[in-house]
Amino acid sequence: NKVKVSFEDLVSIYALANLNDNVYAKFGYMQLEAVTEENLGTGGAYGNDTLDGFTIGLGYNMDLADGMFVRGEAAYMDINGTTLTNANDSTKSVSADGITGYGAAVSVGKSF
Repeated sequence: NKVKVSFEDLVSIYALANLNDNVYAKFGYMQLEAVTEENLGTGGAYGNDTLDGFTIGLGYNMDLADGMFVRGEAAYMDINGTTLTNANDSTKSVSADGITGYGAAVSVGKSF
């Protein structure tokens, strides 16, 4: 018997709040699909689920010449976990723990 959980279709929406001319805070909501792939001798299946989460971050934005900018950001994310029950045997289940993480990014871009 094998069960695999994949995470697909991450969608996020966020807002930036300027704290001063260069520093901003980021607040966001995320949603993704937990998709199970199983090969069970019993023929059972676990189904899929939608997971929700949030992200928060703090960044620094600096405008450059000719509409260019550079941005640095540190962020934290937290996505809920789920437990899925076997469709053929309610005494069996699989769990995907919540996902948490930290990240940092540097971006260079141009405003139009």
